[in-house]
Amino acid sequence: GRPAQLPCRTFSGFENSVETLAFSPNSRLLASGGDDQMTHLWDVKTGRPVRVLRGDTNVINQVAFSPDGKLLASCGNDDSARVWDVRTGRLLNIFLDPRHVLTVCFVPGGKYLLTGDCTGAIRLWNLKANRESAIFPVKDDCLFRLAVGPRGRTLYSGGDGAVREWNLGARLFERTIAKMPGDIYLLGLVKRHRIFVQDGTRTVRRLQIPPSHGINIVKHHNVTMIDGSTMSPHNRWAYISYGGAVYRVNPQTLATTPMPFLSDVGQLRALAISPNGKYLAGGPVLLEPNGANRILLWKMPVKRTKATRSAPRCGAAGR
Repeated sequence: GRPAQLPCRTFSGFENSVETLAFSPNSRLLASGGDDQMTHLWDVKTGRPVRVLRGDTNVINQVAFSPDGKLLASCGNDDSARVWDVRTGRLLNIFLDPRHVLTVCFVPGGKYLLTGDCTGAIRLWNLKANRESAIFPVKDDCLFRLAVGPRGRTLYSGGDGAVREWNLGARLFERTIAKMPGDIYLLGLVKRHRIFVQDGTRTVRRLQIPPSHGINIVKHHNVTMIDGSTMSPHNRWAYISYGGAVYRVNPQTLATTPMPFLSDVGQLRALAISPNGKYLAGGPVLLEPNGANRILLWKMPVKRTKATRSAPRCGAAGR
């Protein structure tokens, strides 16, 4: 078989686990957050740290870049969400929440921020006014992931046992798309009104968003103990990690294919693919007993054509 591919970058400089990874829209920066209560920014090309954003006082659950890449949001168990200036590292906003904030995302246009917390509340924050703009009706005890539809009009939420759809402009609940066991993590929206999720039983599901109220679970695929998951650009593929390897999942058929060059990689709690589709980041990885955690970066395989045969390979440079 094909030997495991060595990572082309290694990001280090932290000791605790990584809970979240996110690439900037231009794929030049990688942000990480986790148990060390700091958001790290890394240069993807060189593997070197750009800066560390300090201010969170508990575990960071998610980081997210604004659509233009100028802002970065972090949220965590200190009952807050923060917005940072990516270029300067300056803290611009602190939004306080009654409970742990588990998910955060920007509204297209970058003027508003959405958060979901352990009270089940979805809150809309005005970045310029630095205040809460609206709160959506509470439908869940806890919210684990939010995703805005491609046109910016619809919001999808993954909570404790349900996937729901919201009218983003009117701040109104539309419908429950599906109910299923456990904590729901939205992985991405795929073509033909389908949504791709991972539920609390570690099951990957593809849901058909019905034209009217109802539930339609089209396909599901059981995987034991998924560690991390992410979607490729344009949501063409899903990637999941478990059992020390990374697998590619077809969102249409849910066929699962192991990535032979990404085997024996250990437990990857967080996965992210760069928007240009060239890199896959995973972490944390414990490289040696009693050693520090590392985030590893691999170059994704491409079809070899006349244009790519002479392209330089990603080397083993980095920290």
